[in-house]
Amino acid sequence: MIERLAAGAIALGLVLAPAGAAFAADDDGAGAGGLDIVVTVPSASPETGRTITNAQLRWGLNGEAGSGAFAGGCNFLSAGKAGDTGGARVWTAADGFYRASEGSVRVEKPDAAGEWRLASFENRCLDASGAPVSAASFTSTTGNQVVIDGGVGTFDPARGAQIRWTGSFTVVFYGGMTYWSASNPVLSLDAAGNGQLTATGSGYATSMEDMSKWEPIAPRTIVLAELRGASIADGGFAIVPEYLGVTAPPDSGQVVRSTDNAAWWGSFPSSFVQFQKITGQTGYWLTTGVNATARSPRPCCG
Repeated sequence: MIERLAAGAIALGLVLAPAGAAFAADDDGAGAGGLDIVVTVPSASPETGRTITNAQLRWGLNGEAGSGAFAGGCNFLSAGKAGDTGGARVWTAADGFYRASEGSVRVEKPDAAGEWRLASFENRCLDASGAPVSAASFTSTTGNQVVIDGGVGTFDPARGAQIRWTGSFTVVFYGGMTYWSASNPVLSLDAAGNGQLTATGSGYATSMEDMSKWEPIAPRTIVLAELRGASIADGGFAIVPEYLGVTAPPDSGQVVRSTDNAAWWGSFPSSFVQFQKITGQTGYWLTTGVNATARSPRPCCG
């Protein structure tokens, strides 16, 4: 398997806002691969504590999660927790591992008009124009995103906020040769707006050096995103989670920070990277040396 090194597997923008609120997309919009996390909750006064119901989480992880791959066609997202394929192999329509929706979880992609549509196995490797995504381009992406409805929780200005979602999604690279799942995400913030988005990670261990390796990964809690200084105002907040300047765990393959790569140098959270060491996807979640400024962090919803 040839690794497509992803220096720009990058930081995320997160938005919490009243239900039905409209947000301005960044210049790349959906084509940026869903790099923003978007959380929508029912409208209420930010000065008073409240119970949150039916919150929505929308996320595309990073540009690599919807890009072309040098083997297997492309990388893509799937609803639900995928079962055991029995080895590092490419998924087919007939095997039933891919799902566009399951329970409260669905996968959406933008069409040529910029409208979100339910994804399918047939279009999982196509961009918004209907053309196949290319592994040779850092800007070629399907723009697929996971959407999870039904989040419940609480908000208290003196204590912070917590929202829990029930459901799983699967991140599939190289057409199915390596994949992992995130289940039951939880957003936790303290009164200062600092916190995390966590989930239970599971999947199957493999390696580019030894693709015959295929072992179940014991479920564990992983931090999907670290948040700092989220400001509650008018029932919502916008923030870019930590990535730029974040040092990955030792022996993760992160290159040394320099003046040349400082604009995009960073890493996903430590527990997330440690988990990816087992899945075989480490290089897609931290800076590995490739100039990928097209996937550098962009602020959301200003």
